[in-house]
Amino acid sequence: MQATNSPFLSTPKPYHSMPAPNCYTRNALATFVLVASLGAYAADYDSLIMQARDGTTAPVLQYFAEQAKANRLTPAQINDWLLVSGWAGDDKQTVATYLAYRQQVPLQASSLAAVGRAYRNLQHWDLAASLIALAIERQPDQSDWYLTHAATLADGGQYALAREVLANFEARFAEQRLAGLLTRAYVERAAKEPYEALRHAQQAIELAPDNRQAQTIYLLSLRDADMPEQALNTIASKQWSWVTPGLLRALEADYAAELVRIARTATSTEAERLDIAKRALLYYEHMLARWRLAPPDAQLPQDIRRARLDRLVALWLVKDAPTVLSEYAELRTENPAIPDYALMAVGAASLQQRLPEQALEIYTGVVERSKISDPDMYENAQVGVFYSLVETEQLDKARDYAEQYLAQEPMLRYIPGNPDPVPNSRWSEAQRERASANFFADRLALAQSEQKGMLALGPGDAHIRLGLASTLRNRGLPRQAAQELKIIEANEDPSAPALMLEQAGVAQQLRDWKTAEALVHNVIARYPEDPSAQRVMREWQLSQKAEVRMAAEYSDSNSNTALGEGAMHYSLVGYSAPLNYNWRLFAGLDRRSGRYLEGYGQSNQVRAGAQWVDRDTAAEFEISTLRSSGRSYTGLRVQANQDLNDHWQLSADAARNSANTPLRALRAGVTANEFNLGMRWQAHESTSVSLSTGWMDFSDNNRRWAVSATSHQRLLTQAKVQLDANLELYTSRNSAPGGPYFAPARDWSVLPGLTARHLIWRSYERTWRQELNVSAGVYSQKDYGQGRYQQVRYGQQLRWSDTTELGFQTGLTWRPYDGLRERAVFFGFNLSHLF
Repeated sequence: MQATNSPFLSTPKPYHSMPAPNCYTRNALATFVLVASLGAYAADYDSLIMQARDGTTAPVLQYFAEQAKANRLTPAQINDWLLVSGWAGDDKQTVATYLAYRQQVPLQASSLAAVGRAYRNLQHWDLAASLIALAIERQPDQSDWYLTHAATLADGGQYALAREVLANFEARFAEQRLAGLLTRAYVERAAKEPYEALRHAQQAIELAPDNRQAQTIYLLSLRDADMPEQALNTIASKQWSWVTPGLLRALEADYAAELVRIARTATSTEAERLDIAKRALLYYEHMLARWRLAPPDAQLPQDIRRARLDRLVALWLVKDAPTVLSEYAELRTENPAIPDYALMAVGAASLQQRLPEQALEIYTGVVERSKISDPDMYENAQVGVFYSLVETEQLDKARDYAEQYLAQEPMLRYIPGNPDPVPNSRWSEAQRERASANFFADRLALAQSEQKGMLALGPGDAHIRLGLASTLRNRGLPRQAAQELKIIEANEDPSAPALMLEQAGVAQQLRDWKTAEALVHNVIARYPEDPSAQRVMREWQLSQKAEVRMAAEYSDSNSNTALGEGAMHYSLVGYSAPLNYNWRLFAGLDRRSGRYLEGYGQSNQVRAGAQWVDRDTAAEFEISTLRSSGRSYTGLRVQANQDLNDHWQLSADAARNSANTPLRALRAGVTANEFNLGMRWQAHESTSVSLSTGWMDFSDNNRRWAVSATSHQRLLTQAKVQLDANLELYTSRNSAPGGPYFAPARDWSVLPGLTARHLIWRSYERTWRQELNVSAGVYSQKDYGQGRYQQVRYGQQLRWSDTTELGFQTGLTWRPYDGLRERAVFFGFNLSHLF
């Protein structure tokens, strides 16, 4: 909330709307002309003037109007008309009379003062000040006119001249100190010097504690100085029952708004800020309930609306976004004009409730309106526009917007009164937003580079380091991310929610389940309404769910030699929810079938086992039964993966009666035991290399040894498109070739390719992607020579929710087998679901 755009800070009322000091009473003004000329008027005129002095001005004003039409007004009557119309508050008539007769009759000093007041009430400050100054020049012993002159100058923004007039007043009329202090307070309020105003008002209330006008100006000065609580305490302790309901409501609303401001700007813990915001909401609840039961007056509906608008900000601070949006809808129905400070809360709530289009519209409007009037709100609204563009998937626009924002801000700025430049916090914010734009567009390398550059300039910036940790985590480098978080923990509040949430995310990625659980539950217990805490809790809950995976693939070739015709493969596996953090049980079914030269073959496997996952180690143990061609085999499998660090991983697996035995071999009654070793290195998400070697010991005394290597390198990263270069190398050797399955004596292949990935659509957890791979290389088989090896694959993957994902794949492969070139087509389907 910004003072320039919200009612949190009041503006001093025009001086003429305030209760006038006793020394300003109208009765005193009558003495300047009327008393001296009473003997010259007829008895009926004397009676009319006496009525006017008692407050009944209509008869004499009618008399003046009639006499003016008949052109029978005397100079004294014209001066009286100016005075009486001023008493009646008819400023336009006073000015009209002055303009009609100023060249015809001499005007008394009191008449000039009356006209000056009328001009002031009509907000013609310069004319008013000049006429009152002329009246003082002609009759300098009238103290009231000095005070009116000072107030008029202040109304017109001439504060220094107003202070000079008051200095003259104090020198001439030292005995009228109260009136001088009250006018001083008014001038300083108009000059936006609330503490100076409060100092004079405090002196006035000490001088005359029972003076109603001193009490009023003291309360108004406390309000201007952002001290509504003290004003309310003063009213209660001194039992000032005269305070109007309107002023009391204004002070109560100011106090509630002060609580909201404190909750927004407090530099203490997040828990304390949240507690203050809840106090503010409770105060609003009781205050609005009282107001709605109070006797109605003209100002009451506006005061209720102002409090409801201010309350939107408090509701957002406790992250009650649904109530913010429902209240906003009601307020907008009553009156579509919503102040920008309230719209900022509505925009944030819209983002939380996944209404980014509405948020974008709101923030864009605030940016346009606040660019000149409120720089702080303008900056915050620009951040809102940026995140709205991100959440509407306008990622390139978001980056462009961040670049424009950065171009507007210099790295250093100058503070008035300080000749040395200081760092510009807005420049730092713009740098962070630009890095965030690259992060959200999957330009992670660029985001990391920019964040490290910012840390080189300001290593103590926790916001940047948190962003760097998140980038590293998304690049597959969680251990490096953890190191960055330790630096923050050593230098900042270790219980800060943003830090704990990022630590929880890193712990889950590292499979440090106990640490992750402790962090998640700690944060959600403290900040249950925080959307980031809710999101991390949801990620934890997902990791604790059971899972089922299904896959089906059909493949066919233009001959039934090596690959066979009409091959089918179905698999179904289910995993239990985690047991004691690290363990999961699983069970599954596999079925394969195909037609070969020798005839039809099929196999069925039932398997079950346990999976163990810890921080750096994952392992599986499986027992299975495999049935094919009327024979049954008991299988065993052990697999382990070990992460050495963020870059290196080792793997090993061994199987007895392996499920990877070719189906043609199983049909012929041949089984195989298998052993594999692997090693993987990844620099980050864009670069990786894998190397593996494996042995298969077939029951027909054939021994197969194979070595393979794969690599991928990111070539292009755009907001929704990535292009990778891939390379697959493979070689194998069989000790007893020529058996009832494809077993070349020796072969090798080189298959380079390109893979393009495209994000078709995304809305929060829901994503729809497609992928195309095109590869072309060489395959060589001993005794059969070399041949072209080509492959085209296409697939789509739909993540329907954070629990369900499904996809399909299809493609063509051309390569030689035993010298015969075969074309194979395949189609696959996969589904995974957490429950």
